[in-house]
Amino acid sequence: MLLTQKKNGWQVELLDHGTSKYGLLSGDLLVSVDRNDASTFGPLVMAAFMDNASVRAFPIIVVRGGRRRELVLYTSDGKVPAPKTLGKKSSVASGAEAPEWDLPSLQGQMVSLKDHRGKWVLLNFWATWCLPCQEESPVLSKLALAYPQQLQVFAIAVQDEHKKLEDFAARMKPAYTVLESGDLKSEVAFSYGVNSGMGSATVPFSVLVRPDGTVAYVQGGYEAPSPLEKQISDFITEK
Repeated sequence: MLLTQKKNGWQVELLDHGTSKYGLLSGDLLVSVDRNDASTFGPLVMAAFMDNASVRAFPIIVVRGGRRRELVLYTSDGKVPAPKTLGKKSSVASGAEAPEWDLPSLQGQMVSLKDHRGKWVLLNFWATWCLPCQEESPVLSKLALAYPQQLQVFAIAVQDEHKKLEDFAARMKPAYTVLESGDLKSEVAFSYGVNSGMGSATVPFSVLVRPDGTVAYVQGGYEAPSPLEKQISDFITEK
Protein backbone atom coordinates (compact mmCIF):
# COMPACT_ATOMS: atom_id res chain seq x y z
CA MET A 1 0.00 0.00 0.00
CA LEU A 2 1.22 3.48 -0.90
CA LEU A 3 0.07 6.62 0.91
CA THR A 4 0.53 9.94 -0.89
CA GLN A 5 0.16 13.24 0.94
CA LYS A 6 -2.46 15.54 -0.55
CA LYS A 7 -3.64 19.02 0.46
CA ASN A 8 -6.64 17.66 2.40
CA GLY A 9 -5.38 14.25 3.54
CA TRP A 10 -3.59 11.07 2.42
CA GLN A 11 -4.45 9.22 -0.80
CA VAL A 12 -4.45 5.42 -0.67
CA GLU A 13 -3.08 3.35 -3.54
CA LEU A 14 -2.98 -0.45 -3.43
CA LEU A 15 0.04 -1.59 -5.42
CA ASP A 16 -1.32 -5.12 -5.96
CA HIS A 17 -4.87 -3.84 -6.70
CA GLY A 18 -6.21 -6.14 -4.02
CA THR A 19 -7.91 -5.40 -0.72
CA SER A 20 -5.79 -3.71 1.92
CA LYS A 21 -5.24 -5.53 5.19
CA TYR A 22 -6.34 -2.28 6.81
CA GLY A 23 -9.76 -2.38 5.16
CA LEU A 24 -8.88 0.54 2.87
CA LEU A 25 -9.50 0.65 -0.87
CA SER A 26 -7.39 2.12 -3.64
CA GLY A 27 -8.50 5.71 -4.20
CA ASP A 28 -9.62 6.29 -0.61
CA LEU A 29 -8.67 9.70 0.76
CA LEU A 30 -7.87 9.57 4.49
CA VAL A 31 -9.10 12.88 5.91
CA SER A 32 -9.36 12.05 9.63
CA VAL A 33 -7.33 9.61 11.76
CA ASP A 34 -8.20 8.99 15.42
CA ARG A 35 -10.33 12.18 15.26
CA ASN A 36 -7.35 14.26 14.08
CA ASP A 37 -7.23 16.19 10.81
CA ALA A 38 -5.05 13.94 8.61
CA SER A 39 -3.98 16.89 6.44
CA THR A 40 -1.85 18.10 9.36
CA PHE A 41 0.12 14.83 9.58
CA GLY A 42 3.62 14.48 8.19
CA PRO A 43 4.94 11.12 6.90
CA LEU A 44 6.39 10.06 10.27
CA VAL A 45 3.13 10.51 12.15
CA MET A 46 1.11 8.82 9.41
CA ALA A 47 3.51 5.86 9.46
CA ALA A 48 3.20 5.63 13.24
CA PHE A 49 -0.59 5.44 13.03
CA MET A 50 -0.43 2.67 10.43
CA ASP A 51 1.98 0.74 12.65
CA ASN A 52 -0.33 1.27 15.64
CA ALA A 53 -3.16 -0.41 13.74
CA SER A 54 -1.55 -3.78 14.51
CA VAL A 55 -2.27 -3.40 18.23
CA ARG A 56 -4.98 -0.74 18.49
CA ALA A 57 -8.17 0.08 16.60
CA PHE A 58 -9.13 3.69 16.05
CA PRO A 59 -11.73 5.64 14.06
CA ILE A 60 -10.93 7.11 10.65
CA ILE A 61 -12.88 9.05 8.03
CA VAL A 62 -12.24 8.47 4.33
CA VAL A 63 -13.67 10.03 1.21
CA ARG A 64 -14.65 7.15 -1.06
CA GLY A 65 -16.50 7.71 -4.32
CA GLY A 66 -17.14 11.32 -3.35
CA ARG A 67 -18.78 10.39 -0.04
CA ARG A 68 -17.40 10.55 3.49
CA ARG A 69 -17.34 7.22 5.31
CA GLU A 70 -16.58 6.55 8.98
CA LEU A 71 -14.49 3.38 9.42
CA VAL A 72 -12.42 1.65 12.07
CA LEU A 73 -8.76 1.16 11.21
CA TYR A 74 -6.92 -1.94 12.41
CA THR A 75 -4.76 -4.61 10.84
CA SER A 76 -6.98 -7.44 9.66
CA ASP A 77 -4.97 -10.44 10.86
CA GLY A 78 -7.88 -12.43 12.24
CA LYS A 79 -7.89 -10.81 15.66
CA VAL A 80 -10.09 -7.75 16.08
CA PRO A 81 -8.81 -5.30 18.73
CA ALA A 82 -10.92 -4.93 21.84
CA PRO A 83 -13.81 -2.43 21.43
CA LYS A 84 -12.64 -0.41 24.44
CA THR A 85 -9.60 0.69 22.44
CA LEU A 86 -11.91 2.70 20.18
CA GLY A 87 -12.70 5.20 22.92
CA LYS A 88 -9.50 7.24 22.70
CA LYS A 89 -10.25 10.82 21.67
CA SER A 90 -7.65 13.46 20.95
CA SER A 91 -8.10 16.89 22.54
CA VAL A 92 -6.05 18.81 20.00
CA ALA A 93 -8.36 19.13 17.01
CA SER A 94 -8.44 22.55 15.37
CA GLY A 95 -10.87 24.84 17.20
CA ALA A 96 -10.85 22.80 20.41
CA GLU A 97 -9.68 24.17 23.75
CA ALA A 98 -5.99 23.37 24.23
CA PRO A 99 -5.50 21.14 27.31
CA GLU A 100 -3.98 23.01 30.24
CA TRP A 101 -0.66 21.97 31.76
CA ASP A 102 1.90 22.99 34.38
CA LEU A 103 5.44 21.85 33.59
CA PRO A 104 8.94 22.61 34.91
CA SER A 105 11.60 24.35 32.86
CA LEU A 106 15.20 23.09 32.89
CA GLN A 107 15.84 25.58 35.70
CA GLY A 108 13.00 24.11 37.79
CA GLN A 109 10.56 27.00 37.32
CA MET A 110 6.93 25.97 36.81
CA VAL A 111 5.32 27.19 33.60
CA SER A 112 1.59 27.09 32.81
CA LEU A 113 -0.20 27.40 29.50
CA LYS A 114 -2.89 29.60 31.04
CA ASP A 115 -0.25 32.16 32.03
CA HIS A 116 0.25 32.97 28.35
CA ARG A 117 -3.31 33.80 27.35
CA GLY A 118 -3.29 36.80 25.04
CA LYS A 119 -0.30 35.52 23.05
CA TRP A 120 0.10 32.87 20.41
CA VAL A 121 1.78 29.77 21.86
CA LEU A 122 3.64 27.13 19.85
CA LEU A 123 4.02 23.78 21.63
CA ASN A 124 6.56 21.40 20.14
CA PHE A 125 6.72 17.90 21.64
CA TRP A 126 10.18 16.43 21.08
CA ALA A 127 13.06 14.39 22.51
CA THR A 128 16.85 14.42 22.35
CA TRP A 129 16.77 10.85 21.02
CA CYS A 130 14.66 11.98 18.04
CA LEU A 131 16.87 13.12 15.13
CA PRO A 132 14.07 14.95 13.22
CA CYS A 133 13.30 16.81 16.46
CA GLN A 134 16.87 18.07 16.66
CA GLU A 135 16.79 19.06 12.99
CA GLU A 136 13.66 21.11 13.70
CA SER A 137 15.27 23.01 16.59
CA PRO A 138 16.67 25.89 14.46
CA VAL A 139 13.19 26.41 12.97
CA LEU A 140 11.73 26.83 16.45
CA SER A 141 14.44 29.33 17.41
CA LYS A 142 13.87 31.26 14.18
CA LEU A 143 10.15 31.53 14.94
CA ALA A 144 10.76 32.60 18.54
CA LEU A 145 13.09 35.38 17.35
CA ALA A 146 10.81 36.45 14.48
CA TYR A 147 7.76 37.11 16.69
CA PRO A 148 9.08 37.98 20.17
CA GLN A 149 5.99 40.00 21.13
CA GLN A 150 3.26 37.82 19.62
CA LEU A 151 4.56 34.26 20.01
CA GLN A 152 5.81 32.12 22.90
CA VAL A 153 7.57 28.89 21.88
CA PHE A 154 7.79 25.92 24.26
CA ALA A 155 9.62 22.68 23.43
CA ILE A 156 8.11 20.00 25.66
CA ALA A 157 10.52 17.09 26.10
CA VAL A 158 8.92 13.64 26.27
CA GLN A 159 10.47 10.50 27.78
CA ASP A 160 13.86 12.15 28.17
CA GLU A 161 16.62 12.62 30.73
CA HIS A 162 17.33 15.92 32.47
CA LYS A 163 21.09 15.74 31.89
CA LYS A 164 20.65 15.12 28.16
CA LEU A 165 18.27 18.07 27.95
CA GLU A 166 20.78 20.30 29.74
CA ASP A 167 23.53 19.18 27.36
CA PHE A 168 21.27 19.89 24.37
CA ALA A 169 20.44 23.38 25.64
CA ALA A 170 24.11 24.15 26.29
CA ARG A 171 25.06 23.03 22.80
CA MET A 172 22.17 24.50 20.78
CA LYS A 173 21.37 27.59 22.91
CA PRO A 174 17.71 27.60 21.80
CA ALA A 175 15.79 30.87 21.66
CA TYR A 176 12.73 29.06 23.01
CA THR A 177 11.94 27.54 26.41
CA VAL A 178 12.53 23.82 27.04
CA LEU A 179 10.07 22.12 29.40
CA GLU A 180 10.05 18.60 30.85
CA SER A 181 6.90 16.47 30.70
CA GLY A 182 8.25 13.32 32.36
CA ASP A 183 7.43 9.89 30.96
CA LEU A 184 4.70 8.82 28.55
CA LYS A 185 2.24 8.29 31.40
CA SER A 186 2.18 12.02 32.10
CA GLU A 187 -1.13 13.84 31.70
CA VAL A 188 0.20 16.16 29.01
CA ALA A 189 1.38 13.20 26.87
CA PHE A 190 -2.08 11.67 26.98
CA SER A 191 -4.11 14.86 26.60
CA TYR A 192 -2.18 15.95 23.50
CA GLY A 193 -2.08 12.47 21.96
CA VAL A 194 1.73 12.26 22.07
CA ASN A 195 1.55 8.85 23.73
CA SER A 196 1.26 6.61 20.66
CA GLY A 197 -0.38 3.77 22.58
CA MET A 198 2.57 1.47 21.86
CA GLY A 199 4.93 2.58 24.61
CA SER A 200 6.57 5.15 22.35
CA ALA A 201 6.17 8.86 21.69
CA THR A 202 4.85 10.34 18.46
CA VAL A 203 7.38 13.15 18.04
CA PRO A 204 8.00 15.72 16.79
CA PHE A 205 4.47 17.02 17.18
CA SER A 206 3.55 20.72 17.10
CA VAL A 207 0.41 22.52 18.25
CA LEU A 208 -0.23 26.22 17.68
CA VAL A 209 -2.54 27.72 20.30
CA ARG A 210 -4.44 30.95 19.69
CA PRO A 211 -4.39 33.83 22.19
CA ASP A 212 -7.86 32.74 23.37
CA GLY A 213 -6.56 29.25 24.26
CA THR A 214 -8.03 27.32 21.33
CA VAL A 215 -6.04 25.16 18.91
CA ALA A 216 -5.30 26.84 15.57
CA TYR A 217 -3.00 24.34 13.86
CA VAL A 218 -1.57 20.85 14.42
CA GLN A 219 1.46 19.41 12.63
CA GLY A 220 2.93 15.96 13.02
CA GLY A 221 6.45 15.03 11.96
CA TYR A 222 9.19 17.19 10.49
CA GLU A 223 9.94 17.90 6.86
CA ALA A 224 12.47 20.25 5.29
CA PRO A 225 11.62 22.90 4.41
CA SER A 226 9.29 23.03 7.39
CA PRO A 227 5.73 24.25 6.75
CA LEU A 228 5.62 25.62 10.30
CA GLU A 229 7.15 28.96 9.33
CA LYS A 230 4.57 29.80 6.69
CA GLN A 231 1.63 28.44 8.70
CA ILE A 232 2.53 30.44 11.79
CA SER A 233 3.26 33.57 9.76
CA ASP A 234 -0.16 33.28 8.10
CA PHE A 235 -1.94 32.87 11.42
CA ILE A 236 -0.13 35.61 13.31
CA THR A 237 -0.36 38.19 10.51
CA GLU A 238 -3.95 37.41 9.47
CA LYS A 239 -6.25 40.40 9.53
